[in-house]
Amino acid sequence: MYQSIHICGEELWLYNILLGLGILAALLYLVKEIETRRYFRHEADLMTVLTVSVLAGIAGAHVAEQIVQQRPLTWENLVYGGSTFLGGLLAGGTVSLLGIRITRQRLFPVLCMSIPAVPLAHAFGRIGCFLGGCCYGAPAPKWIGVVYPPGSEAFARFGPQPLYPTQLFEAALNFLLFWILFRRTPFRYRPSVYLVGYGAGRFLLEFLRADSRGDLLPGLSFSQWIGLAMMLSGYAVWRNVRLGRLRAGE
Repeated sequence: MYQSIHICGEELWLYNILLGLGILAALLYLVKEIETRRYFRHEADLMTVLTVSVLAGIAGAHVAEQIVQQRPLTWENLVYGGSTFLGGLLAGGTVSLLGIRITRQRLFPVLCMSIPAVPLAHAFGRIGCFLGGCCYGAPAPKWIGVVYPPGSEAFARFGPQPLYPTQLFEAALNFLLFWILFRRTPFRYRPSVYLVGYGAGRFLLEFLRADSRGDLLPGLSFSQWIGLAMMLSGYAVWRNVRLGRLRAGE
């Protein structure tokens, strides 16, 4: 397990490299979708909105982590204090919705076209989490567990005890969701399948996590509450599509 590599005397963090690869993969997917669906009229507007959304998502992920961990919003904490995907999803998703409206694109069709890019980018990010040693799991049987190296946060807490590789479980979940959305899901049902699928998967995976995720709300972790909200939202979207209130323009 390696947190960073050295090239020409510079230390490069593998999490940042994997996250960059994920964003690149997501953009390549979107280019293909734009060509397939001939969405050339608003291509520039869509790419601008998504670029701003990614930046907002990264900032939102860092801010949300400090709020959940009840840390002060200092510059040092925001830069080095970690991040949470669901906070980034909320911030980036909000900016995306506003940007699509401002540029006068049709909201639901754009959402259906873009949503598979989210689990694709996220999967690469979770592999980066595994290499970085964050978001680790609870103690696990030897046959499935991973022993983190000395110097990592997981080793400081559990020592040489095998832990569930929850980051890889979530990466697999996201790759599977991307394939299902892209290859097996009718265009109009993509948002509801993603919201329900990821919300349920994240809710269950949280039971295997052992890293500190804050105690913002009682009973469940912050991510589990958001997972429940995603499942409910996914059902609401599915119902509105079934009733004809949302149309994807297929």
